[in-house]
Amino acid sequence: GTAVINASTGTITNGTSGASYGVTYTTSGACSATSSQNVTVLTTDDATFSMTATCDGGTATIAGTPGGTFTFTTPPSGTAVINASTGTITNGTSGTQYSVTYTTQGSCPDVSTQTVSAKPLLTPVVTCDNNSKYSLTFNWTSPTGATDFDVVYTINGGTSQVAGNQITTSYVVSGLSIDDQVDITISTNGTSCYQTATQTCFTSSCTPSVASFLPDPKTITSTSPVTNFVNSSTNSIGYYWDFGDGTTSTVNNPTHEYTIDESTVYNVYMIAYNADGCNDTVTQSVIVKEELIYYVPNTFTPDGDEFNNEFYPVFHSGHDPYSYAMYIFDRWGTIVFETHDISKGWKGTYGSTDKLAQDGVYIWKIEFKEKGIDKKNQINGTVVLAR
Repeated sequence: GTAVINASTGTITNGTSGASYGVTYTTSGACSATSSQNVTVLTTDDATFSMTATCDGGTATIAGTPGGTFTFTTPPSGTAVINASTGTITNGTSGTQYSVTYTTQGSCPDVSTQTVSAKPLLTPVVTCDNNSKYSLTFNWTSPTGATDFDVVYTINGGTSQVAGNQITTSYVVSGLSIDDQVDITISTNGTSCYQTATQTCFTSSCTPSVASFLPDPKTITSTSPVTNFVNSSTNSIGYYWDFGDGTTSTVNNPTHEYTIDESTVYNVYMIAYNADGCNDTVTQSVIVKEELIYYVPNTFTPDGDEFNNEFYPVFHSGHDPYSYAMYIFDRWGTIVFETHDISKGWKGTYGSTDKLAQDGVYIWKIEFKEKGIDKKNQINGTVVLAR
């Protein structure tokens, strides 16, 4: 072997573990003496061990001397912890490698190091297929070693629905409505390490109605109080009309007669329905205008009796009394009379004086606006002054 002894101290080194050595000591005096002893080298500990990967770390198996201490060779980042007595690693991260050192506690301790990588987590891939307005189909892949799946889902964030254990890789959620949201959770059971899979899917959206119509005519009067509603809505199966005067209808293209009391605007709204309940609403206005009715005489006789002493137009309806002007011209185009007061007529004089105008034909021009609309009218004609 390789064992050597120090002649001065008797220390044996480089011996073999468990081997026995005989040592003789001899004094060096004039009367020397000799004695012998046997010594057996202590057995060195064996720190041999192995690591087996788990889903969140690993477990250790000691093949050598038990009773030692396990530590991480280099403290890892993350939440992984190691049991000093058993070497079990928990709370590790899938796929992460850990280095473990085992140190024995005997008189002749030993140290060894092993590495282990936590098993990867397999995750099923969930897809949404065959979506309709009233049901959803979830399909998912089957990871290696999977035997069955636990399925839970919610509808529009409501209470969790337990679909139970499934041996297939498909599940249909029915009894839904348009634009419902379904969140599903798939938990895999099997011989490998698995991560829970989630997916969010939506039922189909409906194609909404597009409400559209026009009143024809848009403006009505007391002598023409009827309008037709031309319906151009699309993707609709029914209609509700509110004509703005307290009456309604469900006819596709209704005709309506209004009771005309004065100028006003009726807001007519229509709801267009479709089979999926995705409805639409539109509003149009019907303008009610007073009928413009007036009369302008062609002769007046300002002779002082009680009849026909002033010339003025007679308005019955449809005019704006605050936007009015009347001008009287002689045959040479000279203004004889002017007024902006609808209640003031021409008395056959020059201006506001008492000077009488001559009998004859005079030209008049009248300007006024119609009531309720910004339309200005100008009318012209002649009148005979005859005393």
